[in-house]
Amino acid sequence: MKKNRGKGNRSKSGFRYWLEHGSTYVMILDGDGQHLPEEIERFLAAAASGIGELLIGTRMNDVGEMRWCAAWSMVT
Repeated sequence: MKKNRGKGNRSKSGFRYWLEHGSTYVMILDGDGQHLPEEIERFLAAAASGIGELLIGTRMNDVGEMRWCAAWSMVT
């Protein structure tokens, strides 16, 4: 029986698979309805502009209130 290794491991495996199969972009949205699919175009435009290799969206207006380790992981 396979052990459930959690969302992080599933995400890592998915990224690896799609990047190894030639995908230019990989995006993950939660399925709880809090992320709007119509926002995907904004991420694609930002990615195409070359501003970075990793883009992370957040619903938080002030990431300064996050624990330092969570905030750091968003910018590294």
